[in-house]
Amino acid sequence: MDLQISELSPLECERLINSVVVPRPIAWVTSQDGNGVRNLAPFSYFNLVSVSPALLVISFRGPKDTLKNIEETGEFVVNIVSKSLSPQMVASSEAFPPEIDEITVAGLETSPSRTVLPPRLALAKAALECKRVQSIALGDGTLIIGEILHVFIDDGILESGRVSVTALAPVGRLGGAFYTSPDQPFRVNKP
Repeated sequence: MDLQISELSPLECERLINSVVVPRPIAWVTSQDGNGVRNLAPFSYFNLVSVSPALLVISFRGPKDTLKNIEETGEFVVNIVSKSLSPQMVASSEAFPPEIDEITVAGLETSPSRTVLPPRLALAKAALECKRVQSIALGDGTLIIGEILHVFIDDGILESGRVSVTALAPVGRLGGAFYTSPDQPFRVNKP
C-alpha cells in the first residue's frame, strides 16, 4: 500500500500516522496558570530532542489549557506515566473547564518541584521540570520546545545508579485506547 498524505482526510491521516509511529512516549504535564490554578493532561506527541542543551518537545493541537498555562508562565513538569498510573492518566485526558484542577479530579497528590512552580505528581517515578524555550505555530497546532532544568528519579527504580526500564514501566501510546509498556525489554549489541 502506498498513500499520499495530501489525498487523505485529516482524520484518515491521523489514524494512519498514529498507528504507524508507535509506541509514542506520554508527557503527563502538570502546569498552572498565573493565578495558581493547576492543570494535568497527557500528550503523546512528545519526545526528547537534545541532551546538550537538554530539550524536549510537546505538540499541541488546538487550544489547550496546558498550552495556555505554559505560554503564560513559561513553566511545566513532564511526569513519566508508569503502567500503574494508566487509569488516572486516561481520566486526566478529559476536557475540563480551565478552573477545574485535574490533579484533584484524578485523586492524585503532588510534591513540590525544585526549580519551577508547577508541582510534580507524587506517585510519578520520574519527572522533568522544564521552562519553555520557544513556541512554534504549526498548522492547527503549536510545538513547545522546553528546556529540562531538573530531573526527579524515584530511588526505587535505580539499579547500579541507572534507571531500570522495567521498574519505571513507562507507558507508550499505540493507537485508539491501546497502550504498551516495556515489560520484556531486549538488547541488541552493536557490532
